[in-house]
Amino acid sequence: MDVPTARAVALITVALANAGQRAEPADLTAAAASLVPWILVVTTQLVPSADADGRPIAIPPGGTDMPLAVAATVDNTTVTLGLQPQDDHNDVTPDVLTWTNDDTGIVAAWEVSADTHSCVGTLNHVEGVVTVTVADPSATALPPFVFTVTVGPGGTSQMVGTATVV
Repeated sequence: MDVPTARAVALITVALANAGQRAEPADLTAAAASLVPWILVVTTQLVPSADADGRPIAIPPGGTDMPLAVAATVDNTTVTLGLQPQDDHNDVTPDVLTWTNDDTGIVAAWEVSADTHSCVGTLNHVEGVVTVTVADPSATALPPFVFTVTVGPGGTSQMVGTATVV
């Protein structure tokens, strides 16, 4: 919701609450202005999550001003990245996020969820590094969030030795 619409909703709410009472217009306007922040839920943080094939990837504690490293292997099938926009009380906000990445479809096929709070990469079983950037256009004070997805070799499954006879 944009600010003019929020102001209109606030004025209507205050007018209905004071219907039949004598109130000064300046008092009604001031009361309506105090409601605008409550109507406009302001996103103050983006909370990340990630998993590979449904297994959660640990998110280090601390700030989100550095790219979040997400590791997968060529044996994995999917990587799911999540980002929940939250207000200052840790309540999820309905903000629409924009997702971009520098993958040309070589490492994965990327699909953003309907609510835009997650993105699934269906891996092509090749090694590579993808930078995924997520922005919240309605929370311009927040910098974009960056995931760095590294798809590396699978785990060691066998050891091959050779013998040389001299």
